[in-house]
Amino acid sequence: MWAVPLTTTLTIRYLSLTMPPELRETLSAQVGHPLKAGDAILISFPTGETLLIDSGMPHSGAMLYARLQELGVAKLDYVLTTHPHWDHIGGFLTILPQIPVGVFYQSPVVHGESEHYQELQELLQTQQIKVVELIEGDRLQFGLVRFQVLNPAQNQIPSSKTLLSTAEINNLSLVLRLDYARFSMLFTGDLYCEQEELLVEKYGAERLHVDVLDVPHHGRATSSSHKFITTVNPQVAIISHEDQGQPREERYKELAIPVVALADHGEILITTNGETTTISAGELTISLD
Repeated sequence: MWAVPLTTTLTIRYLSLTMPPELRETLSAQVGHPLKAGDAILISFPTGETLLIDSGMPHSGAMLYARLQELGVAKLDYVLTTHPHWDHIGGFLTILPQIPVGVFYQSPVVHGESEHYQELQELLQTQQIKVVELIEGDRLQFGLVRFQVLNPAQNQIPSSKTLLSTAEINNLSLVLRLDYARFSMLFTGDLYCEQEELLVEKYGAERLHVDVLDVPHHGRATSSSHKFITTVNPQVAIISHEDQGQPREERYKELAIPVVALADHGEILITTNGETTTISAGELTISLD
């Protein structure tokens, strides 16, 4: 039995976890490469339940916790990580000990050489949080909001002892299609072009076409193939990255697809009742057909 809807409103909020420039420079110098904030997307369902998709970098954890407190999030009913890279799981190391979590969703992909991944798995055990692994074909439902898992396929999951490259882990990202009445959205993690092409061949526009696209791999050049974009054919594309002018941004604009980027507008809020949808970010407001 699903919870009785408390409202008809579904909100999807891209949290801005951009660090002060001085701190970012200092930390980047320490690790030897430019640091990004990473993804953190908070969904509030009409049932009143919450889902956090990814959590940003470890050094973004304090900012993420503070923003959740500002939004009045005292509990996360569900948490989901698209894949085990540190710019997607790092913030969990800060918030899991401080905010109660109901269910933690992840893919079966093991990133054994990552200290952050190992620490997260230990934390999940210590906190006795229920962990559910998702693969292609799984479905989740929160009241009238439905998710379909489109990636990764079971036959692509390697042995837990296999050492995986960055590209391999990114291509095994959880890809989820959200449907709520007439509204639809695709979450893509850090998918690369080659995996996008496989999904296009497998699902076509029938399953991939949506109103809003979470742009793969933060708008980087590894992703957003022309065939994938034209198959998904979204009304709006969202780029979750704190640096302006990501390489693939122009490709969307050339196809007359409006782009809303964290770097340009700060926090992005999608509000829908399943029939009418508004995307707001800073002074920008977009209403979808």
